[in-house]
Amino acid sequence: MSRVTPTPESSLPTHETREKTSGTSASTARATTFQRESMVARDVAELPRLPLSRASASAAPLTPAGVRCDGRTVTAMRPVFLRLGAVSQAAGSAYLELGNTKVVCSVYGPHQTDGREYLQRGQLETSLRFTSFARRERCKSPAAGSPEEKELSMALAAALEGSVQLDQYPKSTIAVNVLVLQDDGGALAAATSCASLALADAGLLLFDMVAACSCAVLGQVVVLDSCNDELLGDVTGRTLVAQMPSLNHVTLLRQSGAVSFDVMTEAMQLALSGCSQLHAEMRSAVLKKAASASAQSTVSGGEPAAASDGEAVAHVKKKKKA
Repeated sequence: MSRVTPTPESSLPTHETREKTSGTSASTARATTFQRESMVARDVAELPRLPLSRASASAAPLTPAGVRCDGRTVTAMRPVFLRLGAVSQAAGSAYLELGNTKVVCSVYGPHQTDGREYLQRGQLETSLRFTSFARRERCKSPAAGSPEEKELSMALAAALEGSVQLDQYPKSTIAVNVLVLQDDGGALAAATSCASLALADAGLLLFDMVAACSCAVLGQVVVLDSCNDELLGDVTGRTLVAQMPSLNHVTLLRQSGAVSFDVMTEAMQLALSGCSQLHAEMRSAVLKKAASASAQSTVSGGEPAAASDGEAVAHVKKKKKA
């Protein structure tokens, strides 16, 4: 059997020794905690001071007289400027200004689709890009496009695809390239309308031109075609509608924000009225260019006839002299 050797009393920790040990441990823990806190405070002090406070909101959406910050009423659109044939090397092109939002679009095709697979319907390829100086903060997009540009390109394709008679262009590809030169609000709506104008300028078969317009809910007020200064304020929701007014057909509807059904209905009705106004401007621009082209062809066709008449008169005079 093994013997148990008794521990001498001097080796056992006494009450006084335990108090000293616990006191040393507590002081060490406090020193470690203080050191960590001082390191954290130093690290926080070394961080750059960022403007964590939110930027001050813009002016109230409406003045006491019921006018917006830029002098428009809630149902008024920004000034519109349209021009067809802006890019000479494209099959069709258009330039659109919606206030300070400026967009140019070029259409190429239809071209034969690569591959052996036969496609009964043509394909519409859309691309929407922003210039580096399009917005107040300068930013350079990657070569493949930013996520926002890819999302807007898909929305642009959804808005335009229903207006083109793609069944008349089998195994063909139509490329639509939109470049936003300046974005002061409503870039997607302006790009959609400009792209539809460019498709019409290219002479493609369309069911109707697509006009797009956006609305914003500022607090409890629904305004048409809002600009960036208004969008910096208290925006409750946004609505974008793309429509073919002649057919009364909506090709795209985008809604963001939490708004009531009544407010949503009011925003849609206001956006549809804006689409009708913009469609009238687009139709007028197309008819104006068609009339100008017809007048030029008439003048060019009349010049040879006038020359031949002159030659006939000269021939008769020569006969009389003889």
